[in-house]
Amino acid sequence: MKSNLIKLTLFVLLLVYVSPAHAWLKETHQYMNEKIAKNPMNGFWLDNYLRTNLGFFQGIAQPFNGSDVVIWISNGGEFEDVPAWYNPYFRSVNHFHNPLTKSGYSGYWGGAVLSGRSAIEWSQAPMGTQSPGGYYSWYDVRNDYYKALTLPLQADRDTQWAETFRGIGQLMHLVQDMGVPDHSRDDGYHSVFYGIENWVNEKKHVQVLDTAIASPVFMNTTTLALTSSPFSFPGFSLPITNLFDSNQYKYTNGIISLPGVTLNSFIGLSEYSHANFFSPKSIYKYPYPALTSSYEYTQMAPGTSEIKTYLNKNADGVPVNHLAAIGWFTKYLPLSQIAASNGFGINLVDDQVLNDYASLLLPRAVGYSANLLNYFFRGQIALSAPDRFVYALGMPGGFFGGSFNGDFKVKALNVTPTGEAMTGGTIQLVIKYRLPGYDPIQNPPQTPPVPTPSDFNYIVVPEKFGKTTLPTNGPNVAPVELTFDLSTNPLPFWTTDVYIQVVYQGQLGNEPNAVAVGFKDISEPTPIVFGNDMDKICLYGSYIPAGSQQAITAVQTLNAFSFQVDPYAHNLTNYYIKFTSPTAPVWPTSLDHDATIPVLNQGNYGKIHVLADYTPNSLAVTTAAQVTPADPNDHFTSGFHPVETNGVIIGQAVKYQTDFSLWPQYTTTYPNTGLFRGTPFVHLLMYENAPYPYPSTCLLSTILSALPNVVGPAAMTIP
Repeated sequence: MKSNLIKLTLFVLLLVYVSPAHAWLKETHQYMNEKIAKNPMNGFWLDNYLRTNLGFFQGIAQPFNGSDVVIWISNGGEFEDVPAWYNPYFRSVNHFHNPLTKSGYSGYWGGAVLSGRSAIEWSQAPMGTQSPGGYYSWYDVRNDYYKALTLPLQADRDTQWAETFRGIGQLMHLVQDMGVPDHSRDDGYHSVFYGIENWVNEKKHVQVLDTAIASPVFMNTTTLALTSSPFSFPGFSLPITNLFDSNQYKYTNGIISLPGVTLNSFIGLSEYSHANFFSPKSIYKYPYPALTSSYEYTQMAPGTSEIKTYLNKNADGVPVNHLAAIGWFTKYLPLSQIAASNGFGINLVDDQVLNDYASLLLPRAVGYSANLLNYFFRGQIALSAPDRFVYALGMPGGFFGGSFNGDFKVKALNVTPTGEAMTGGTIQLVIKYRLPGYDPIQNPPQTPPVPTPSDFNYIVVPEKFGKTTLPTNGPNVAPVELTFDLSTNPLPFWTTDVYIQVVYQGQLGNEPNAVAVGFKDISEPTPIVFGNDMDKICLYGSYIPAGSQQAITAVQTLNAFSFQVDPYAHNLTNYYIKFTSPTAPVWPTSLDHDATIPVLNQGNYGKIHVLADYTPNSLAVTTAAQVTPADPNDHFTSGFHPVETNGVIIGQAVKYQTDFSLWPQYTTTYPNTGLFRGTPFVHLLMYENAPYPYPSTCLLSTILSALPNVVGPAAMTIP
């Protein structure tokens, strides 16, 4: 009983006085994470990525559950060591990795207390198994990211975004810990009085951290992505393993690699810190730093007259001017004897030593954890309009005037900068939109803007035909056209702020279950009206009902050429509609069209809504139809009125959304809308009888508003 009590007391003391994983202090982790999140690093800038690839127009200042992106990533640097309400040491014992043994912290009493898993295995634990203190392995955070992109409710998405950015911060913490020799040399001494982390955290020494942030050392991003894990055993399968340990500094048949290998640009951080530096309880414990590459010298301490003795490492890897300080008594002993006594009398708690260590280790800690952030978001997809030039077509009718409930089409191309292939995954479309109280396009407000809720709505649908691969960008590589069925989750016509994302989940290069996303701001629903105004005829500047006795008499009394004027009303039949290139329009045919109005009677209209790109002149529509008599008394033949008529509109689709034109000032762009005989439109293609005398015209304002309302919309089919 007494023995157990003693063990329990020792265990409690260990928890209180011994921190086997604090490495850089939580403030240092937070500071590094914050600066990495805020600044461009090695060609990647998180703020720009969030704006252009995820549609977060506030970038790193985008709030989720009360904190912005930077704060979540920064706090992740703290929470990996000190999660809320959890004893920190039960989590942080898993922050060690010895590149020579490929193992984690060995703990106390033969591993009975506070031993841990390798940081690599900890970082790649299967989803939902990393414990205690929450689930923040790579696979957990990948899953958080995927759910943040694809969950249908804004509140749930916000929670997952918060978890994603916090989790990224915690993974960055694990990489940073590999830059502390204690963590790569299985040294759990690390008392509260020791430390490089305490030294860096002091205000007077923060400059060395700022210097590291300004001049980080990176692993080559492309090489990292294209290099598979150097290990085959479980928990080490992801390419990010190389950030921890690239398996270059190791034992091979009992022979250790020369530490010069740690100077290459593709070395793991634990290999670099293990081979080139001491930790308090591992001085000369491992082959390197070696006695043969160290020599003693004296130096006056800066700002004092004190003469101090140091060890200098000038070979076997990176040179370190102040590898260690030697105490006043120990310096009189032969260096071999010092080494044989496990470094007795050698001190690492010295300003010159700690400055050298921090100056060499921190740039890699910053750079390698920035590598991880970049790698996480590397999967990118470029989206473009489909072959039919519009993303979706919809007919009026039904709830609130109609919706897009057919096929949504978009082209996608894998433009991941590293050139990794996307194969064997799932592909989903996400439509992000706001839903005001009424249609601001077809029923524009007297005083804009239309009030819209702050939260977005989301539609998430899988690719209709089960496509699983996106082509990788390269010479003569065309994007693939994807189709998504909106029949069970339609998009209403009265929406604003419409954006689309294509989300891929699957194999990306050497990473399974990766996530890649493409983002595009497209137009809001844009109504196009096709008006048959041929129930009227313009004679001498005034409209007269076509086919009326007044119109017939007026024509008969005009002059000898009156037989050339057809005063009767006309219908349009086999009315074909095609969306086409604005620079090289193609006319529709019975075999090549996007929509059909079988009969568009005189005094009627047809209407179609489209989603398209809203850049100038990006929307083009052509039509072809037959003109047929609407009155049995119409005796005119094809020689006196056209039997076919073609029309074309080239313009711009609607942009009706909240933008950041001058961040953080919001602006809203409103469409130009009109009213054709009681029917609102953005674009209008109108058909009229030939006026008399040519070029006699009637007032456009009369056509658009003063005449009786047209009837419709006419029945339409969309193949």
